[in-house]
Amino acid sequence: MVLLISLGLLLSLTLAAVSAAQTTVLELRMARNGRDATIAFHAAEAALSEAESAIVAGTVSPLSPPAYGAAPPWQSHDWPDSDSAYIVEAVATVGEPPSSQIAVFRVTARGQGPGGAVAWLQTTYGRSNAAGADPRMTGRLSWVALPAW
Repeated sequence: MVLLISLGLLLSLTLAAVSAAQTTVLELRMARNGRDATIAFHAAEAALSEAESAIVAGTVSPLSPPAYGAAPPWQSHDWPDSDSAYIVEAVATVGEPPSSQIAVFRVTARGQGPGGAVAWLQTTYGRSNAAGADPRMTGRLSWVALPAW
């Protein structure tokens, strides 16, 4: 009788240990996925900053906006297999020339983290076209995290 009770207790303790081990493995995977997503987000943010610096310096060749009804360029673009990349689109020029005219760009950045995590960020960025213009007229106008498609 003692042997049967001992075996029953041993079986229940074994089941509890296996369940705890499975829960721990699942929690580790969730933490790793969260870390990978954060790394991808930071890579995309770094690409946005790089693109915005290139816009200010005038060293980027922006794409034309797509035709009405066409797929957005970031969905049809052949993205390189690297940690981060970006594309810049010329959207519009607004304001009265010459002193308050602002060129508006849309910047889409892709960041990749370990484990295949990918983050997509997009900003609208304005750059003053006038020499000696107020520096507050250049900067981010909007920011959004794009969903995966």
